[in-house]
Amino acid sequence: MLVKHDSSPDNPLLKRYFEKRDEKEFNANNVLHRQKIAKSQKYKCRICKQSLIGNEDLEKNHIVPEKLGGKSQYYNLELLHSSCHTQHHQLLEYYGGGKQYGKVREFFKKYGVEPSSKEGANMMKKSFVKFSYTVSE
Repeated sequence: MLVKHDSSPDNPLLKRYFEKRDEKEFNANNVLHRQKIAKSQKYKCRICKQSLIGNEDLEKNHIVPEKLGGKSQYYNLELLHSSCHTQHHQLLEYYGGGKQYGKVREFFKKYGVEPSSKEGANMMKKSFVKFSYTVSE
């Protein structure tokens, strides 16, 4: 969509307008399950905090990885930009103790939480805050 000369997504007074416009565009171009996931994360990528609407492909990410018993339930899914998804998995392996996520398994065991549960997904989300995500150039 074209923007009038004095309108800009960078204008704080128009922020909500552009967010609503992005949501409408996303919903028009995506199936219902992707719409539901995007809505739950306020149409923002958790990694870069940017809008999910744009030219970059999106990847569905399991918050608790399937290798750990994470299920394909809405509470355990999020959409990430492809580049953010790649970066996330690299850091998950780094912080998680390799491809089998040994440290993550110990984390769940220590707190007695079932990884496939809603509580497990919420614990993982809180743990992701500690990840040192950087913008790759």
